[in-house]
Amino acid sequence: MQKGTAQKDAVQLSEKYSTNLASTTRNTHESASAVLVFRDGHTEDIHDYIIADGFIYLRGDYYSDGYWSKKIDLSTLNLPETVKSNQARGVRFLLPSAPNIVTVGR
Repeated sequence: MQKGTAQKDAVQLSEKYSTNLASTTRNTHESASAVLVFRDGHTEDIHDYIIADGFIYLRGDYYSDGYWSKKIDLSTLNLPETVKSNQARGVRFLLPSAPNIVTVGR
């Protein structure tokens, strides 16, 4: 009788842990997203990116983002508005300070 109860408790604990982990992962992923503001006015949320050589390289999940990887030319962005929008969100979004600097964001 105790063996069945222990197994039931283990299953409940496992389900509780899985639910909490999924919730934490989702909240971390959502809160860490940066926003790009383009010159034409549209915006795009990004999560995992590298800025190098005048481009932003994005890594995505095809099933949720619609791409595995994406390359965006920095000249297509409204950079002052992009920085301002991310500051308003409380997201750290840094541009490279020199041509040979690489910036990574997650």
